[in-house]
Amino acid sequence: MSIDIPEHFCRAPFYDSGDHVLKPDETNQFEHGTLPLFWFDLVEGQDAQHWDKHELLPKLFKRWHELDEILSVYHEQENKQEVARFTPEFTALVIEAFFWINDKRVPTLIEVEDEVAKLAYIPPNSKDRLAFVLIAPHRYRCYIQMRSLMEELEKLNARLRVMEARSK
Repeated sequence: MSIDIPEHFCRAPFYDSGDHVLKPDETNQFEHGTLPLFWFDLVEGQDAQHWDKHELLPKLFKRWHELDEILSVYHEQENKQEVARFTPEFTALVIEAFFWINDKRVPTLIEVEDEVAKLAYIPPNSKDRLAFVLIAPHRYRCYIQMRSLMEELEKLNARLRVMEARSK
């Protein structure tokens, strides 16, 4: 069974208008990069119940670090083909981290920079930094910016978890 990608999720380098993805089976796992990009943000209804930020954020960060190691090598080798292959997932994980830390799912990829700016918990200058990254995420400077953003998002997530634990 395939799922049509909604128009508000059609943005390069993620999806094009008219794209669809196959509904993953139980062997597909988020932490191995075998789910469609933004899967937990796209699904509704029964599948949406499986979204738990406390369960998924550690998997997101783990997968992101794996991709970071891979992309680091490919950028060093100036292997543009392999960089282009891994960059969409790498970038999608950064975007998801922004929203998931704030207990929200990604609502749209159209003008996602503006949506990020509305979130309560974000690193400084996130809107501008994300806008810069989305212009050409495969470029080395954008890769470095995404690394910086994700480091800040991980620290922010840890701080929010501590604050949440203290309030209980």
